[in-house]
Amino acid sequence: MTVTVGSTVEGGAVQDLMLIELEAPIERWDDPEVRRHLGEIIALKRDGYRQYYDFPVAPVDTLDYVSTHLLTCRRSSGELLMAWRVTTCAQTERYGLSFPPDTYAAQWPQLGQHLGRARERAAESGGTLAYCSRWTARPSLRRDRRLFVHLGELASAQHAAIREHQRIAESFMSAVRRLHLEGLYARNGFEPLRLGDVDMEVRVPHLRGETCLLMHCQETSAWSRQVALRWEELWTKRCVL
Repeated sequence: MTVTVGSTVEGGAVQDLMLIELEAPIERWDDPEVRRHLGEIIALKRDGYRQYYDFPVAPVDTLDYVSTHLLTCRRSSGELLMAWRVTTCAQTERYGLSFPPDTYAAQWPQLGQHLGRARERAAESGGTLAYCSRWTARPSLRRDRRLFVHLGELASAQHAAIREHQRIAESFMSAVRRLHLEGLYARNGFEPLRLGDVDMEVRVPHLRGETCLLMHCQETSAWSRQVALRWEELWTKRCVL
């Protein structure tokens, strides 16, 4: 598989990037490339999560097989540098699975009402809802600060692009509190979900009860859309599997 990539963003390391969109791996499981990429994603997340936890974590679940994965790799070597996952209501409904934000409604009953209104708005616009999760970058990249910053910007561009591509009307996510990434996500248009003055925080089972802040993006930010334009050529030339 050969992909020729260009970008309006300057820099040799950046020019060596390529994107892969991996759609619902379970539906393409006979393709060895699909199985290989999903295995690489799991390995990347294992290594990425290990740097933050002193105990074993398994950042993998059934949704990995039915969701959309966005991969950023080196074109020259194929090395996976960054990956994250987008799960839509349409995907979970197709397979009879729970949409992740719905599972948190047990901790915050008011969240169910919020999701109900979001579903109504999405239906009126002909779109769907999405949950963004499991963003991970290769730990060694932190030594290359410039490339690491570019990857963060690229993830923002991907979020804006995938929302348009999959007709995502609104998106949700959960941010690990102790990593203090809320400001980064806010740049993309995500806002904390609140009940009055109280943030909606949830305990995440697969992270041994780690406290996370629920966030909601009703509209991508102007900054995120501008960044998407900078990376548009890279997105347009992505490989879709």
